Amino acid sequence: MRLDLRMTAGLLAAATSIWLAPAIGAQRSPASELPVRHIDEIPAERIQWQFDRTLRVPLADPEKIVPLGDVPPGERSRANFATLIDTTAIDPSLLTLAGITAIGIGGMPPARRASHVSFSLDGQDLTLYVVESLFDAERVLRQVLAAIVEEPGSYARFTIDNVRPNASGFLAATVKIRKGEYRIVSRPNGGGELVYRLRATNPSARLGKVADTKWENIARIERRHTQAELLADIQPENVSMARNDLTVRVQGGDLGSIKDPDNIVAAEVCEVLVRFAPLTNALGSESLLITSVSGRGRDTDHEVRFRQVLNGIPVERPNSLVIDRGGRIKVLTVSLIDPERISVMSPAITEDVARRNAMLRTAQLLQISSDNVVFQGPAEIVYELGPGPGGLELTPVWRFALVGDRRPMQARVNAVSGDARVLDGMIR
Repeated sequence: MRLDLRMTAGLLAAATSIWLAPAIGAQRSPASELPVRHIDEIPAERIQWQFDRTLRVPLADPEKIVPLGDVPPGERSRANFATLIDTTAIDPSLLTLAGITAIGIGGMPPARRASHVSFSLDGQDLTLYVVESLFDAERVLRQVLAAIVEEPGSYARFTIDNVRPNASGFLAATVKIRKGEYRIVSRPNGGGELVYRLRATNPSARLGKVADTKWENIARIERRHTQAELLADIQPENVSMARNDLTVRVQGGDLGSIKDPDNIVAAEVCEVLVRFAPLTNALGSESLLITSVSGRGRDTDHEVRFRQVLNGIPVERPNSLVIDRGGRIKVLTVSLIDPERISVMSPAITEDVARRNAMLRTAQLLQISSDNVVFQGPAEIVYELGPGPGGLELTPVWRFALVGDRRPMQARVNAVSGDARVLDGMIR
């Protein structure tokens, strides 16, 4: 698959809306927040005929490189799929516009050639040609894709915090060449970057994170970076991500498949979520409950709805898969909660107390006798996500379906405080 890059340098450089790169002829959708162009979409001839070795500039400053032996153990990754092999000191300013002015107009070679950047990696001298340098306005980061001139199909992708005022300059990068795949991340206190070789025997290594979570700024950038890498592999038609990162919806592209769509089980859903962990936040230890499968047994798409279960209580969040009759996943919507990041409250009132509060509140709102409030079916307790004193928190809530004054209604009773809310309509 090849993507025609015949556009002006100004258009590329000024782009603030991040677009997906679909197949030729497909419409673009502005829903994604990350540039996810795949290097295979870049015609090799647009890189090769613009290469002039005399114009190369070094990407790293040798005078700022810290010797590998001087890196303290506390800065080194503990990831079992990554081996620290080197250090470097990248100048991220060379990755913003370098090479962009060399993109041809109308298929003709440009009148002016731009600089390529040289970079040494694992004993190999590489030439990088920037084919895309775009601003992620939502997260105030720059995403850069560079081709490796010496190896068609090889690439380097960078995620850089060098856009906002007083930016850290921290970055995360992946370099994929014939010799192997590498991850580069900034040192936590500045002073250059660490270079890791990813183990080819570990299939999840290329999307794993090497930066320790205690280095919050670097971990944040590497997380964005692995998301961009994953979306480049998927090549979806449409992506939307909630600002707080708790919900993601991916439509189209290579989302994999389900073996038997008529007999889907929670374990297989969990495998799907882990496969796309940079986007779904799945750890593999989640407990899932499939709540409904629409279209089962019919020649139509299936929608599989499921919930995460914490402490034996389902979490009320949008989670679903849309799959076709052959099992191919068409849409993935996921909102998982990490209990290590979000406070989880414990129930303090019983179902009987909650039922009484729901009945009294309904009677009060409708100005009817509590004897005219009729409960329908069993109660359910779920977790609701909402604001708390220290940020977002999960609160257990008792839910009741009921009829008041001949109107179908639902009551939700906070299982911590006992406060009741009554809403029109049935529980869905």
